[in-house]
Amino acid sequence: MTSEPYQQALAASLDQLHAHQDPDIAAQTQALLKLSRNGGAGSTYLARLEGSGALAQGPGAAAAGAGGIAILEVADALRARGYEVDLSPKPIFQDPGQRWGRRARPDLVARKGDRWWPVEVQRKVAEHPRYREKWAKTLRLSGRLMLVLFSEEKLAQQRRLLLAWSQHRDWPTGQVLLASLERMTDDPAGWTFQSLD
Repeated sequence: MTSEPYQQALAASLDQLHAHQDPDIAAQTQALLKLSRNGGAGSTYLARLEGSGALAQGPGAAAAGAGGIAILEVADALRARGYEVDLSPKPIFQDPGQRWGRRARPDLVARKGDRWWPVEVQRKVAEHPRYREKWAKTLRLSGRLMLVLFSEEKLAQQRRLLLAWSQHRDWPTGQVLLASLERMTDDPAGWTFQSLD
């Protein structure tokens, strides 16, 4: 059986996803949840909650839901720019033969032509070293990264932090593109990526 925080986050995320009113994405998500043991238990739990009309809500669940909606909004903005978007990307493995080896798992993957990009959607400025390690690993494994922050203000702060991180000799080479969800939604035709270089 799944834990209560997991159940709450799952319920809130799916509730937000259904509110997005994209039946294809909602149906795909339900099907994907049933593929794993936790997903199956979560789906069963959600079916009970939806039937009773009492979807669980809590501070953590609301945050998870907001992050999920932001990922969908970024996907829509990228599609409008001609990217193909994978909302359920497979991990990027250092050695594809090692299933549990060194890997990175982005929020989504965007592809245009023969060029693909791991995309991370970040609600707030990520100062913790685990983000530096996560993004450095993605750069090492793929050579590129798109990072989307919620606001222009947060984007500017994260850019300064990334520039400082990139000065360390262990920071990998690769292309980092930055954008803000605020600009993507306020100016759908005019937003652009900023390069970290």
